[in-house]
Amino acid sequence: MVINSNNVAEKTASNLAVSNRALSSSLFRLSSGSKIVNPSDDAAGLAVSSRIDSKLKRINASLDNIGNAISFTQTQDGFLQTANKAITRMGELSLRAQDATKSNKDRELYDKEFQQLKDFVLNLETKEFNEVPLFSDDDIKVTIDSTGTEFTLPAINLYRGQLLAPVSVLKSDGTNAGNTSTDYYVDAVDAAAHENADEIIANPASVIGSIGVVSAGFGLDKAIAKLGVERRVYTAGEAKMTLDPFQPERDEEVARLKALQADIHQQFISHVEARRGSRLNGEHEDLFSGAFWTGRRAVELGLVDSLGECRQTILKRFGDDTEVMFIEPKRKFLAFGLPGMRSQLVQETADFAIERAYFSRFGL
Repeated sequence: MVINSNNVAEKTASNLAVSNRALSSSLFRLSSGSKIVNPSDDAAGLAVSSRIDSKLKRINASLDNIGNAISFTQTQDGFLQTANKAITRMGELSLRAQDATKSNKDRELYDKEFQQLKDFVLNLETKEFNEVPLFSDDDIKVTIDSTGTEFTLPAINLYRGQLLAPVSVLKSDGTNAGNTSTDYYVDAVDAAAHENADEIIANPASVIGSIGVVSAGFGLDKAIAKLGVERRVYTAGEAKMTLDPFQPERDEEVARLKALQADIHQQFISHVEARRGSRLNGEHEDLFSGAFWTGRRAVELGLVDSLGECRQTILKRFGDDTEVMFIEPKRKFLAFGLPGMRSQLVQETADFAIERAYFSRFGL
């Protein structure tokens, strides 16, 4: 048997196949932009490339985590800013409702808005970001690099010493009973601004009570008559000169004033009874007679909840690093004063400079 072969043709066919494979590889590299197409091209290079590619994907995932964390905190901040505005408005409404010139209809409108704001603030604990609670006890762990390094977003619990901590009204020491009635009325309003925050703390030497209404003045009609002074007043409205101290007292004007006092007094009583409730221990006639007591006795009567000094109580409850800011009347920079218009200008300039220094601390 004779087998014919063409060695030249076989070698040519083999070279053609190699050339086709090389051409296909080159075309694939050109089209994909990858130097390594198959592991056989560069096994070590492919391993390095795969490791770098994996690391880049982890970095991108970390960047996504950080972006989500930023969005989370921005959402928290938005809710907190809205809550701050709501609480500020609630305080404003509570004071407006105490205006004696407002009607019951006005107070109903104030209360309706107040309750809506309160519901919004109390509902903050249910807010979520992608089903993750915005305000809770749990810290948020955020992975920030491809090695698994983490940082922590501290938890914000609105009901544990932070935004919605129980409100306590603290009475500093003082012995002036002239404003005791107004002070206690405002304290009861402040303590009721949050339904879970009804606490009044007083200094043992504070003057508490004076739940009543008083109006005082002088009758000067006989004095000006004796001096030969003629008073000239022009009004529109018959009642505009009610209880004018330079005119003789009239029974109908006194009756009108007493009716007004009785109405305000009853509002005061109703307010205290609604806020203090069963904690009141004294006799009704005694508590609401206009009498006043020390802070120690007021605790026994249920007008306040406990005794304490303002600054010490705040630091004990919220830590020594708490900054206590008291709201007080402006104090003159030069307490002794200076005579004359020039000194007044100097005084006002000094007061303005001090005020600007305070505002500058807050970037205002």
